[in-house]
Amino acid sequence: MNILCLTSSECDYLQDQTLVGLRNLHGTDVIEVPRKDILYTNSATPKRDLYGHGFSTWCTLDDLEINRTHAMKRAAEGEFDTIVFPSIWRTIKAFEELRDLGVLTREDVRVIFIDGEDHPRLYKPALTIGEYYKRELRRRLWIPRGVQGIGFSIPHVKLRTTPLTKTRTFATHAQCKEAFKIPEVRDQCKESYAFTDESEYYHDIGISKYAFTMKKCGWECMRHYEISANQTVPCFYKLHARPKHCAPYGLIDMKNAVGFKNARELERKLAYIDEHDLYPALQANAFAWAQEHTCERAAEYILR
Repeated sequence: MNILCLTSSECDYLQDQTLVGLRNLHGTDVIEVPRKDILYTNSATPKRDLYGHGFSTWCTLDDLEINRTHAMKRAAEGEFDTIVFPSIWRTIKAFEELRDLGVLTREDVRVIFIDGEDHPRLYKPALTIGEYYKRELRRRLWIPRGVQGIGFSIPHVKLRTTPLTKTRTFATHAQCKEAFKIPEVRDQCKESYAFTDESEYYHDIGISKYAFTMKKCGWECMRHYEISANQTVPCFYKLHARPKHCAPYGLIDMKNAVGFKNARELERKLAYIDEHDLYPALQANAFAWAQEHTCERAAEYILR
């Protein structure tokens, strides 16, 4: 399999997680153009200057020797059997160039479009050309046949395989204002970002039984995955309101997460969990969910 992956330069979770997964599965058979510096361990950009301090996704790939020269010409000559646009809205110029070269309509070329924007709009010129995967997929009116949902993922190397001893109830970082009605949250947590170092951030989650997450610009955010990957149970504010066809997929109240509409409901559920010794199962299920949502599993999903 020879894969051409068209990229943009900025931090973009879904785009960059797609490339991480593809590269970890297929190595040098995956050629990204242009080279995405921020994904490599030798990146010229310090992690502190990246979105979210570069946590979880960036600076994770080894820099392999890859020939990226004349990629568009090589695509026109038939070198690549798979072409991936991991962020179609941010790579429209490359799309138009390859379309005009006739590459995207060749029968021997598979074309995959990823749309990770927060809005529900689709890039219509791509819909009749290849497979289309959309984050923030919402069935308000009509979704064209063949458009499929997709969510974020986390690199396999970020999974904490050995759980830490739980010494806190709640992780420090908590943006959910409703949760601060609980005295223990007010005592233990901060609304503002509490960490600039990834290892400290992960450790704080790992020693906590629960960590808060919620809808931000969209329903999907890395916080869900970072919590579960550290063998901690997500407390998801208003999980019940997530549109059925919108990521994150597979988080289920009282199975691998704790959904709550208000602070009183959360207190009641946490007391029930303690009373019936349900935490070990919730913790195991949350981590299993993270294992099913690695970048590598996501890459397998789009290439299946």
